[in-house]
Amino acid sequence: MKRDEAVPEILAALVPPGERERLGPAWTAAVARVRLLESHAEQSEKMAGLGRLAAGIVHELNNPLVAVTMYAESLYAKWGLGAGDPADLEKISGIREAGLRIQKLTRDLTAYARPSSGTPSSLELGALLDQAVLICKPALKEIDAVVQRDFAPTPPVQGSRSALTQVFINLITNAAQALAKGGAIRLALHAEEGRVLVTVADDGEGMTAEVQSHLFEPFFTTRPGRGVGLGLATVKQIVERHGATVAVESAPGKGTRVTVALPVGGPATPVPR
Repeated sequence: MKRDEAVPEILAALVPPGERERLGPAWTAAVARVRLLESHAEQSEKMAGLGRLAAGIVHELNNPLVAVTMYAESLYAKWGLGAGDPADLEKISGIREAGLRIQKLTRDLTAYARPSSGTPSSLELGALLDQAVLICKPALKEIDAVVQRDFAPTPPVQGSRSALTQVFINLITNAAQALAKGGAIRLALHAEEGRVLVTVADDGEGMTAEVQSHLFEPFFTTRPGRGVGLGLATVKQIVERHGATVAVESAPGKGTRVTVALPVGGPATPVPR
């Protein structure tokens, strides 16, 4: 018997058949809830295994990668002052970029497998968005992106500062990658029906419905060579752990809008990890 088919039997041992029929919709909801919890438990087991794998990869790669990037940086600085052949400078630059790309891969894998939890605290989301923009400044400057803010007064939310900052960094980075040079990213913040809504919108290339259907799948990417497709998967994982939701609106040629809705005061029922 399949595992998901066993769930009703587990509940049946606790609730007699006649009582189940009397409960009606409540019984159906209870069965659905147990199946959801079982699904979360299975996902946690998978994440634990991925976490061990990621830790091993990072451990094996980190020391040689640090050496590669450090020496490449040193040689790049030396050659950049005219101390060597320009052709060698280009090769060194390639080595440096390759090392940094692999380091990003290990960081992304670790962030997805073992997302930062931190101690929950009362957070002003406007300040977290500003911090995320500051961290993303090099990427934004590279494409001359304009960041527009529309922050309405909002109540604080309960959550992990480091984890939610990572969510906003990933969303802003994705928006920047979709922009043409000189494009705009709009950050909005407002309260609505017991939730605080954070919106990250861009006027970039937009996405088809087919691409949107795969956005939050681990390792899905439309930009090979610029990432491994874990940024939005990590966003979804962190957002759900905060009892929140994330939604995407996009169309080809019309940009993309991502909205994260966080409950005021934190999640009523923490999502199992």
